[in-house]
Amino acid sequence: MTAKSAAAAAMVGAGILAAWAPAPACADAVHLNNGNVMEGVVLREDQSEIELDIGYGAVILPKSGIDRIVRSQARERQSLETLHRERGFESGRGIPPAAMKTFAQYQRLRAAHQRVVEAKTAADFSFDWLRQKEEEAASAALRPALEDLDKALRAAPAASGKTSGTPEETAFYAWLRRTADKMSRDVGPLGTTPVKRDLSFTVQVTINDKIEGSFLVEPDSSFVAITSKLAGRIGLKLAGLRGEVIVTATNGRRLKGQAVLLDCVQVGGKKARRIDAAVVDQLGPGIDGVLGRPFLRLFDWKLDDEKGVLTLEDVP
Repeated sequence: MTAKSAAAAAMVGAGILAAWAPAPACADAVHLNNGNVMEGVVLREDQSEIELDIGYGAVILPKSGIDRIVRSQARERQSLETLHRERGFESGRGIPPAAMKTFAQYQRLRAAHQRVVEAKTAADFSFDWLRQKEEEAASAALRPALEDLDKALRAAPAASGKTSGTPEETAFYAWLRRTADKMSRDVGPLGTTPVKRDLSFTVQVTINDKIEGSFLVEPDSSFVAITSKLAGRIGLKLAGLRGEVIVTATNGRRLKGQAVLLDCVQVGGKKARRIDAAVVDQLGPGIDGVLGRPFLRLFDWKLDDEKGVLTLEDVP
């Protein structure tokens, strides 16, 4: 086997695996002799082989392994070529030479945006205030990256409209603007001031007249929540609890837990009996629970954000 045929065979093997991944509709369909079908855009074809763009790269397929090729229609092919070209831009293929510096700035933006996505995912399923601060820090870092890219686009002649540019440059800059606009939704439009979110503070809470713990004050939480560790210290039997619940809190954060009924919840001199609660795995370093709406609604309560004080008064 020659080096060329060995490389082709290896690429066919990779292509057969790729054929099982979802492909866009209306693609060129390459039916292989072994029964597999690969979809993409035929970029090049000669008497011995074809080059097929599968969206995130191209594979070389020898014609000896192909049964037939079903071609897409002209209009469908144009849409498909646009899709594959933009996938190529994302992976760094087909970038116009004059736009390489701008693309490097986009790569920095993409890395910053990925950190925002990861931080948001972690924060959405945690009451840990440190997670919330990490999300805010990631979003704050994304804004300068967006602004730098915006300046680069305004400075690039083909992107700013100062020159017509090549068709490749026009397509690249149009894709880049759309992609950056989508990323900017995570921090708001350029030129606006990010809104800082209020972070909860903690109070000491006694559960079932037995154990005291440090609880986040979350007025919007649908449950009082306690960690499984605190539940063990109290002596709650976790087997046979009343079912799974979703604890929701400020800014839409969500956490899965097991429903339980607490005999007594006490903050300072204020007690409440038979409080709906949820047992969750963990809430963050040093946090034993969440003091939520089922307890707070029983009192005339007030939060002093500056002093970090929760005041509870009996309802008249």
